[in-house]
Amino acid sequence: MRYGPFNLSLFALSIVLCTATADAQQPELTIDLATALEFGGARNLTVQEQRALQDAAEADLAKASEWWLPELSVGTSINTLNGTAMNADGRFFLDVDRQNFSAGGGVLASWDFRNGPADVKAARLRGAAQELAGKQNRNEALLAVVQTYYALATADAETRALEHLSKLADSVAMQLGLLVEIGSAYTSDHLLARSNHAQLRIRVQRSRSDRAEASARLAALLDLDPLIRFTVTDTVLAPIDLPGTDQPAAVSDSLQLMRPDLMAMRLELDALSAERKRTTTGLLMPQLRVGAGYSAFGDVFQPLWPTGEVNAALLWRIPLGRIFQAGDLKQANARLELQQLSLRRSVAIASADVEAARQQVEIARVRLELARAGASDAEEAFAQTMTRQRLGLVRPMETLQAQETAAEMLVERIRATAELNALQYRLKVALGGEL
Repeated sequence: MRYGPFNLSLFALSIVLCTATADAQQPELTIDLATALEFGGARNLTVQEQRALQDAAEADLAKASEWWLPELSVGTSINTLNGTAMNADGRFFLDVDRQNFSAGGGVLASWDFRNGPADVKAARLRGAAQELAGKQNRNEALLAVVQTYYALATADAETRALEHLSKLADSVAMQLGLLVEIGSAYTSDHLLARSNHAQLRIRVQRSRSDRAEASARLAALLDLDPLIRFTVTDTVLAPIDLPGTDQPAAVSDSLQLMRPDLMAMRLELDALSAERKRTTTGLLMPQLRVGAGYSAFGDVFQPLWPTGEVNAALLWRIPLGRIFQAGDLKQANARLELQQLSLRRSVAIASADVEAARQQVEIARVRLELARAGASDAEEAFAQTMTRQRLGLVRPMETLQAQETAAEMLVERIRATAELNALQYRLKVALGGEL
């Protein structure tokens, strides 16, 4: 899920405005899931790290691609010889005092056909693998943002719901207090009502604590000021139906074509295969060296004569260690086998993750339906007991029990909805979808 730079700019501007107007107070920021995902894609440190790793992979490819480019040289040199010198035929010359000078430039090229092409291919494959791995890591980082956001939204909704029930519990306790004064209710009923009110207030404080913890974790994931206070605009009571999570059960082969991290591991396997060719067919490839230069050569500064030279060599290197021990080939085969085992293990883990997420989504749907029905019944029962209590037709204990059940089912519905939504995002990431 991607969003445009205009929305991101508005979000960044809202941070500045909220921070500027907060003065000494705690800064506040209005946020929803879409904004959290967009900002996470721009500021999350894991996402930024993946971009840096991709840049490093592109730099490695650029470096490997330099293998065919020659090296240029320009400069001057002075050589001085004093003493004894030997001629090419073996005769010695004593008391030699000579010097020479050259100034010019040249080009030297060395083409290693054994390693150069293999290095470029491996670097290109690893660059593509890093891009795919970065996508999966980005999705995992944004999934953490989603889960933390829903934890924040859950705690926020619980706090508001429990605060509302706490006010009703306070009203019930006050009514029972009046009934106790006129002798129409027992003191124990009033005490139980007050205790129920205190319990709800405690749960409100616990939800506020959960909200503060989720807010701090979300700020860390978004690389924001840890003191910032988020104001959630999404309602966690609305379940979502995320596209792309209703696919049939993925088998191992199809999953390898869907998950970016598994595709990245296959590309790494191809890169290792390309490097292995250095020790097989690459041994047949020669190294070509060509050097050419032109300079002014002679005594120091004068007289000087124009001088040019060209040197070329075509070499085949025959490593006897490869022939008798084959250490390089054994190392390459071992790396390939390890990568294959790692890929098989990752496929098994990914398949298990998909199946677990799929089952958890189905269970969460059933749980939400049960929570909805239970919450609806509990709210209706509580409303009826409140009406009957005002008419004096119900025992106080029945009202307290209805209120407690309504609170439990309301919180359960909030949590079931948030869990279902978060699990759908987890399933989407497990299937290789992009957030």
